Amino acid sequence: MSQHILSTTASRGREVTVTLGYDRPLDYVFCTVMDADGDVIYSNLDDEMAGTDLQDVDYFRPVLRQLGIDAPDVMFTEVKSDQAQRVGNRVEHYTVEPARDRVHSPSTRLMTVVRRAMMRIHSRTETNESATEGPEILDLLEVIGDAAAEEPEFCSRSYWR
Repeated sequence: MSQHILSTTASRGREVTVTLGYDRPLDYVFCTVMDADGDVIYSNLDDEMAGTDLQDVDYFRPVLRQLGIDAPDVMFTEVKSDQAQRVGNRVEHYTVEPARDRVHSPSTRLMTVVRRAMMRIHSRTETNESATEGPEILDLLEVIGDAAAEEPEFCSRSYWR
């Protein structure tokens, strides 16, 4: 089963976790929404129109909007891809960055960190800030920043996919 998990805040200020995915053994798409206490707010299994027969993940867009949740398009796109390729055992996490209200997958966050590190290295080279005899050797955490190492799945196998 593939799972695309979004941790966000619904429009009413309630913290929720949305899980969209494709269940390969049963061959259907699903959606669940749970609050911070683990109570189920929505489940396709309780929805007569969805149940286990649903094959169109886009059905859940208006369902989520009605709950005050604006899930990113990438989640729907990825579930469609998982369904088309009959993908199982895939878990992706998405978060909403409160300050900018942007969604970032782990790989997007890593690429942002690497870009910033490259800019710092380039800046040091231009300003000759680290004039040394040999090539500059940097600590990995100095390059990517301590914050990256704090990511929940920084070193997991799924992070490097």
